Amino acid sequence: MDFWNETWKAEAVAKAAGLPKEKLQLWLGRNHVLGQGMGGGGEKGRHRRFEFRNVMEIAIARALVDQGHRPADAFKAAAVFAYSAVQHPGAPGLPLDPAGGDTFMAVAGDKVTINYMPAGRGAMADFLADLTGSEGNERDLEAFTMVNASAVFRVVCRGLDLDASAILRGVYS
Repeated sequence: MDFWNETWKAEAVAKAAGLPKEKLQLWLGRNHVLGQGMGGGGEKGRHRRFEFRNVMEIAIARALVDQGHRPADAFKAAAVFAYSAVQHPGAPGLPLDPAGGDTFMAVAGDKVTINYMPAGRGAMADFLADLTGSEGNERDLEAFTMVNASAVFRVVCRGLDLDASAILRGVYS
């Protein structure tokens, strides 16, 4: 299956993202979900269809909401992961190089950084430098949230009956 061209209905998306369908509908109704590439919906009997990157946006936002972020802020941050090409050109919403580590997304206020953390080695200094910015404002570090985007990706893939390893091999080989 070419998962880039596959779409899913709201019920499958909610299940894969780990939330009740009603919560997803609430977030959609409040325009929290950016939903680039999302199709359908808007009228009775016309089901909304979600691309993979939409599912990742929703799942990452759910993880941030679970950590106490307001939905509007969580979706702004999640959109950085789901729709940017920082991970791999042409492959938004996927973890960085999967060889022996995980991709983490850190959020502090309106700052978002995405980095790869190799297994067994600390890359926390890179996160802290990205979050303080060039001015080195320590106050920015009083609180921040980290999401293991690789783990979210694997959970989403299981929920959509996709082979996470095969997807990453196909993109990074």
